[in-house]
Amino acid sequence: MIIYILRRILLTLITLLILTFVGFGLVYYPFGSELTTEPVYKAYAIYLYNLLQGNLGTSNISGNSLTVNMMMTLPVTLELCILSLIVAFTIGVPVAILAGIYKHKLIDRCINVFVLLASSIPTFWLALLFLVLFSYYLGWIPNPAHYNPDFTVINKNGFLIFNAMFSSHQINYHILLDMCKHMSLPVFVLSLAPMSEIIYLLRQSVINIAKQNYIKAAASRGLSRFTIIHRYILHNAFPPIIPQFGIQFSTLLTLTMVVEIIYQWPGIGNSLFYALRHQDFPTISAGIITLGSMVILVNLVTDIVGSISNPLKYKELYVH
Repeated sequence: MIIYILRRILLTLITLLILTFVGFGLVYYPFGSELTTEPVYKAYAIYLYNLLQGNLGTSNISGNSLTVNMMMTLPVTLELCILSLIVAFTIGVPVAILAGIYKHKLIDRCINVFVLLASSIPTFWLALLFLVLFSYYLGWIPNPAHYNPDFTVINKNGFLIFNAMFSSHQINYHILLDMCKHMSLPVFVLSLAPMSEIIYLLRQSVINIAKQNYIKAAASRGLSRFTIIHRYILHNAFPPIIPQFGIQFSTLLTLTMVVEIIYQWPGIGNSLFYALRHQDFPTISAGIITLGSMVILVNLVTDIVGSISNPLKYKELYVH
């Protein structure tokens, strides 16, 4: 297992290095870049040194520090990702257990239809549909924006919900409630894709575990179904699907940036969309480096956690 983890760390470092080549190309080759006056190898050394110092450069449009820009927009995006994952897990795990326990029954067939629809419908189309239906026609959800502009929120770290919860402002609970109302649609739309994947993967894992002899032995001892599910099935069904969570995170992060544009969310997706429209290559480079590094590191962590929780599988992979 230690050899596998060291190999994954080495592969991660190589992937991060390749990612810096992409970011450097976006900064070096466009006409007018300050690095263009330097030779390629020297310019890349300067770029890599700045990255290691936490300096992502400055925007061509505003002239502001991109490090500060990423620190303020990325947390807004992560808020949507984290809340969407919480909703996906809260709903997806019990639904997957029901589908796995009642395999080929009516409830399982209905869940499979939901999974098929949720994984097939494009997220951007569903976001537009829900926006028109629930916001403009029915009026159940406020118009898209992160929060009511009448409220004053002290944005210290980019996590506006956290700031609203722990603000000393007298109406902070009104701000929090308003944010939750505005956030309900994008969070629900974003949770559908990971929810369907969690249901599909965990259902298959539950079905495979339920066939094992030790589950039949536990049932023959008179243990209740709840005890069997909680103590035996879930304990063994989760480890095989843990590495898939890193893939789901990268997919969810991409979908979040698309949904941000539709719901006018002030996250990194809107920032990159504005940079693409105005050909602000340093901002595009900073966004690629930030998001790519986060996805690579999350995949590394999930692989390591998966190898620790399910060491036999990774031992077999290493042997072969």
